Amino acid sequence: MTARLHGMLMLQGEVYVLSTWIRTGFWATEEAQKYLDIQQESSGSGLVLHAPDKELFFSVRLKKKEIVAYIIIDKATCLPLWVSFQKFSFRDRWKLSNWQCVYMRYTKSGHYMVRPIVDGKEVGCFIIDTRTGCLAINN
Repeated sequence: MTARLHGMLMLQGEVYVLSTWIRTGFWATEEAQKYLDIQQESSGSGLVLHAPDKELFFSVRLKKKEIVAYIIIDKATCLPLWVSFQKFSFRDRWKLSNWQCVYMRYTKSGHYMVRPIVDGKEVGCFIIDTRTGCLAINN
């Protein structure tokens, strides 16, 4: 593997971790503070929309890492509305909506089991394993 490809895979891994932690809310926990540098920002810095009267704007990055996630939080609900990443040579911006409480159970094997909703329908149980190198979904 070339050094450039290895570097790109490492950056992609940072995006995966940050996006997962943001979508699950882990980024805002006390435990996550050991791994993250979080700054409240005063403006949208051109990367995302920002209405200071209704929203809070944060930058989040894994400590001593490169990728920065910009998050806009709704002041009324404290839920993320937008996430933006500056990665590789382009910007990636996601709108987050339709937040719902999710069933989650900790199993004896040390994994979390969740029952996600996809396209408005419950799709069965998924086991979350952050150390796996792939995702397999059976029809």
